[in-house]
Amino acid sequence: MNHNDIIKLIKDGLTEAGKVKIPVVPPGTPISVMPCVVIAPSDDSLGEGNKTLRLGFDITIVVPRSNQVSQYELLTELEAIVIRSLIPSQVRFDGPLAFASTGGEATGEPAALSRVIPITFTADVTLC
Repeated sequence: MNHNDIIKLIKDGLTEAGKVKIPVVPPGTPISVMPCVVIAPSDDSLGEGNKTLRLGFDITIVVPRSNQVSQYELLTELEAIVIRSLIPSQVRFDGPLAFASTGGEATGEPAALSRVIPITFTADVTLC
């Protein structure tokens, strides 16, 4: 499994839920549209006697902060879609699902609400 597999699972889940216009942004790609789902590398770890590599990624769901009530509802809806799309895979959810309110006039970034879902999965690489 790799990050492209994760992106495909999420895109398929969004499509199945009728959210075809919400992009899934690969690692290193600037956010140019909201709402979106952003994939970013996180901490990796060794597993099973140092024979396997678990890749870590943060999946961040981002919605505009304007009209916070309806946008928060969209954020929770997208969170459920993303989680459901990953459950049948070998992805392990690691840690709490963090909420953040980011950006705004003082930062130069668009004001946004976000939910960060930390995951890990076994890489397609055998170390030994």
